Amino acid sequence: MTVPKTLFVVMDGIPTDVIERVATPNLDQITASGGFGRAYVGGETGGASESPTISAVGYQSLLTGTWANKHQVFDNEAASPNYAYWDIFRMAVISWIITWMALSMMLSAFQKIGRRRTSKPSMATLLSRPLSIF
Repeated sequence: MTVPKTLFVVMDGIPTDVIERVATPNLDQITASGGFGRAYVGGETGGASESPTISAVGYQSLLTGTWANKHQVFDNEAASPNYAYWDIFRMAVISWIITWMALSMMLSAFQKIGRRRTSKPSMATLLSRPLSIF
């Protein structure tokens, strides 16, 4: 079974239009089996979402999906970032944990059902009953 994977490539200081104009055989090979998209992290000029073109600000915006006025990273010093906004890595870990917890609970429920009987119930019998996992 093939497990889907995500590759997040950030090229600091290289505008996307330059990458699109030059030969990038390795990136082309990766995007041929997946996709390629532009990310915009500049915000609205003069608005609350306006972000300077500084690395840490852009990275934090990409990773959290919020603007600088929310994540509080305004320069490369990141003196007091707001960690209340989840980043993509924390979301991925939580998704993984929830998936495994659910599978573990289902397995436990099936084992409890199986222990109550002296004979092994059929899969149809197991699936037709409500699960009691608490």
